[in-house]
Amino acid sequence: MVAKIRRTTNFCNHILKQIDTPLVLAFDEVNYIFEHPQVAKDVLPLFRSWYEEGKRERIWEKLRLIIVH
Repeated sequence: MVAKIRRTTNFCNHILKQIDTPLVLAFDEVNYIFEHPQVAKDVLPLFRSWYEEGKRERIWEKLRLIIVH
């Protein structure tokens, strides 16, 4: 949990606060992540939390996630 919070804070502070235009992260064939359960368990909730942050924090509105399964 602490690592996820640290990643989120770092992403926000070092990337989102430094840019003026939206950032698009596109992930294709995300279904392959499920072949690695520990990675899926860590990464997918992280992406979801970033999406949810966009509803609460204006800075996170700069992030656009495109996830294709």
